[in-house]
Amino acid sequence: MHLGLKFATDIIRPWERLNLELANQHSIDSDVSDFISNAASLAVKLSHFAEAAGRKDIRTNKKSIAFNIIVDIADALKHNDVNTDRNNRLYISSLFEGTEEGMFRFIRNSIKVQHSKYGLFDFLQVSKEAANFVFTNLNLIVFWDPPILEAPFIFTDKVFLGIYFTHQITWTGLNIQFFKRDNLGKLIHYDPPSWLFELRSPLSINTENYPDYIIELLKRSINTNSTITFNPDMKLSGFNSDTNYSIDALIKETIESIEVRTSVQIIDSEQINLDYIQELQIAAQKTNVKNLILISRKEFAKEIKEAVCTRFANIYLISIDKFDGENIPIDFFKIKYLHTNTKLKAIHKFAMGVLKEDEALFEAMKGKPLSELGNNFSLDKVNLISLTAFCINHVRPKSGQTDGRTTLNYKPRDKTTIYYKVNGAFVKIGIEIDFEWETENLNLRMPILSFDKTHLGVSIWNLKSFINIEEQLQELQVQVTKYGDTSAVGMI
Repeated sequence: MHLGLKFATDIIRPWERLNLELANQHSIDSDVSDFISNAASLAVKLSHFAEAAGRKDIRTNKKSIAFNIIVDIADALKHNDVNTDRNNRLYISSLFEGTEEGMFRFIRNSIKVQHSKYGLFDFLQVSKEAANFVFTNLNLIVFWDPPILEAPFIFTDKVFLGIYFTHQITWTGLNIQFFKRDNLGKLIHYDPPSWLFELRSPLSINTENYPDYIIELLKRSINTNSTITFNPDMKLSGFNSDTNYSIDALIKETIESIEVRTSVQIIDSEQINLDYIQELQIAAQKTNVKNLILISRKEFAKEIKEAVCTRFANIYLISIDKFDGENIPIDFFKIKYLHTNTKLKAIHKFAMGVLKEDEALFEAMKGKPLSELGNNFSLDKVNLISLTAFCINHVRPKSGQTDGRTTLNYKPRDKTTIYYKVNGAFVKIGIEIDFEWETENLNLRMPILSFDKTHLGVSIWNLKSFINIEEQLQELQVQVTKYGDTSAVGMI
């Protein structure tokens, strides 16, 4: 059993789904909903995960308050009766931040844990700490420290929520908590003197006309610093004076007192080529338009996507063919993705050890150069990797470090599992190795967005770019999930 994969499947993925969905500006019943059930189920899996890994001692370890709380939640769910000092209750509260001017913003929905001994906690925070306690004690190679997501930093004069029934059968009550910033910028509880509350119905766009659909999405997509004009009375002037390009929308955003203009064209991606992109960029420069967004129902050709990533710094591509998007996250284009490319520079020492009973299997390998070891190493008896990949997987650079030297020494009888596949069988080995490495960090702009929606109703935006690695262009894709009318974002 690959514990790292099981931990990601049973613990990390359910936690991140909760994190994403609780950042939606939805009205959730405070006591009965899928979120409460899912949180309780996650607590059960988390509390028993160590047992499944053969480490029952971790569940009885009382050193982590967070893990103690998770165990109590699980036991209360299973047995419906626990000791008085272990009693607990889960409920949902909608969190809002207010200002002295009577403006409010939705922060997120929070699953609260009211524990008779330890007090009041946020379930996402306490379960995250408990998960870290478990995988640290199991010595899993897991790097996971996600932030608890919040909705966009947008204030309005009303406290409003969208009422949906996707995660609840009925809606009977709501718990709201208000916060404001103190002098240090920290959120503290307070009671606003007055506030207006509004429940909103689910968003929908009733049209089968693609341009109209995109226009409605764009209306929902701009931030509070921007204005948008549709079918503006202007054209982009081409290289030749008699060539003009119509635009469907003009977005104006004020950044540090400077107006930045972005044009939007709804086009058929199959009807354009690189010459068109080149002309369009020249036209934008002549018309004082900084950014150009091209939106198509079909995917753009690979050569156009590559060119936009490598040659045209202010052109962005969006493809969306389904009619069930909530908005277009234009601000995603501001994301700079830090790509780290780690390279193995040199191996100064290498030795591979095996148990005595396995020596005969490796007789034929004695004296062979490292280059002939092949992709036969494995950490899980499933995925085969090279010695180079094995080394790179064990590089742990410190902040700002771009090169270094690493020494590893694992014995065949150590708890760390390293295998080498020989004669069709995975054999546990030890490795002693000393190697040099270097890293290259690149801040990549991500100028391509494509939309999809899962059968569970999760909006997925594929944020893409092309990167030159070893003189070859390779596509980099980051999946970003997005729900409803919020900007809650999570990387998959």
